[in-house]
Amino acid sequence: MTPVLPFDDTDLGHPDTYTTGPPHQAWARRRSAGPVVRDGSPALGQRFWSVTGWSAVRELLGRPEDFSSRYGMVLGYGPGRPDPAGQQMISACDAPRHTQLRALMHTYFTPRWARATSRALEEALRTRLAPHLRSGEPFDFARDVAGHLPMEAACLILGLPRHDRDELYALATSTLSGTDPDSAIGRGALNTMTAHAELFTYFMRLARTRRHADNDDMVRALVTATDPEPLTDRDIAANCVGVLIAATETTRLALTGACTILAAHPNLWTLLGGNDEQLRTAGEEILRWTSPATHVLRTATDDTTLAGCRIGGGDLAVAWLGAANHDASAFDSPDVFDPARTPNRHLAFGHGPHHCLGSTIARIELATTLRVLHHETAAVEILGPPVPLQSIHTSGFKNVPVRLLARRPRRV
Repeated sequence: MTPVLPFDDTDLGHPDTYTTGPPHQAWARRRSAGPVVRDGSPALGQRFWSVTGWSAVRELLGRPEDFSSRYGMVLGYGPGRPDPAGQQMISACDAPRHTQLRALMHTYFTPRWARATSRALEEALRTRLAPHLRSGEPFDFARDVAGHLPMEAACLILGLPRHDRDELYALATSTLSGTDPDSAIGRGALNTMTAHAELFTYFMRLARTRRHADNDDMVRALVTATDPEPLTDRDIAANCVGVLIAATETTRLALTGACTILAAHPNLWTLLGGNDEQLRTAGEEILRWTSPATHVLRTATDDTTLAGCRIGGGDLAVAWLGAANHDASAFDSPDVFDPARTPNRHLAFGHGPHHCLGSTIARIELATTLRVLHHETAAVEILGPPVPLQSIHTSGFKNVPVRLLARRPRRV
C-alpha cells in the first residue's frame, strides 16, 4: 500500500500540529506551491487536496454540485468512512435535503430573531462579568465568560432548560475540540465519540417530548415539519447537535480571541466607542484574524478541476479557512491586524450554500461582547500566555488568564 505522506514535514491532520496555534507557516508553504496541492495525513490515514488560496477556497465551497458534503465536512470522514449523520445533519447534506433543512431552521437565525434576543444576551454577559469586575481578581476569560454567551444563544434557539446548560456545554466543547486533552471541562477524559453520543441521546429524548409541547423554538419547528415529509427523531437530534456544537464552540473561540486582541491593541478602545459601523468593521477583522473553524471538507463527485488543478472523482478537498484569510492576494498585509480593514471579504463563516447559518447571531454576540467590555472596563490585562486549543477542527485559545480593570463611573 502506498504510504500516506503530507505535503511537507507538517501533518495537518495531527492535533500536535496545532499545539502553538494555527499552522500559518505550513499553510503558507502550501499556498506558495499553488492554491491547491496534494497532501495527506499519516495520523488520519487520509490523502486529500489542501486548498489554501482565498479564490480557490471560495470556488470549492461555491460548487456543491461538484464537491459534496454528504460524506462528512471535517477530516477523518470521506467515502470510505462516511459521517453517520450524512444526509441527516444540515452541514453534512447536499441539495435538495440541505435546502429543505435550511428553510426549516432559517427562522431562528434571521437578523430579526437575533435582534430580538440581543437584550437577553447582553444581560447574560453583564451578569457573567459582574463578579469579576467587582473583585478585580484574575479569572480565565475563555472558561468563565466566552463560552457562556454562545451557550445562552444556542439554548434560546433550541429552547433548552437552564438546568441542563452546564452539562450540554461540556459535551459540546468536547465534540469538536475533543482531540485536546483539556477539552472536557470538569469531566476528565471525555472521548469525542462518547460526548457526541450523549448529546445525540439527549436530543432524541427532547424531540419526543417536543412533539407534544407548544414551544416556539427550533426543535418544535423541526418536529412539526411535514414538507416534503416528517423528520425522524434521529434527523432532529442530528441537527440539534450540529447547531449546539457550532453555536457554542466556534463563537466561544472568536470571543476569546477578541479578548486577547483588545489587550494587545489598546487603540481598539477608541474605535469601540465610535459608531456602529466602526464596531462592525472591527468585528469583521476579529473574525478574519481568529478564523475559529479551521477547515471544511468536501468530496469530489466526479473528475473535475479546481483552480486549474485536476481532481479525481472521490478525492477529498480540504478548505483551510484560516489559510485563505491570510492570503496576500485577497488581503493587504494579511498578517497585520487592522481593525479598520475594508473591504474585508473573509471566509470565517465559509461560503456558498453552506455559509454558516448562525453568522448573524455570531456577529451580534461579538458586537455585544465588544460593546459591553468597552462600556464596563477601562482595560483588559492578560496575566499569562494564552494557551492554544490543540484541535484539527477549531482554532483559538482554551485558557486566557485575565484581569478586567473596571471603568470608573463619571462624576457629574
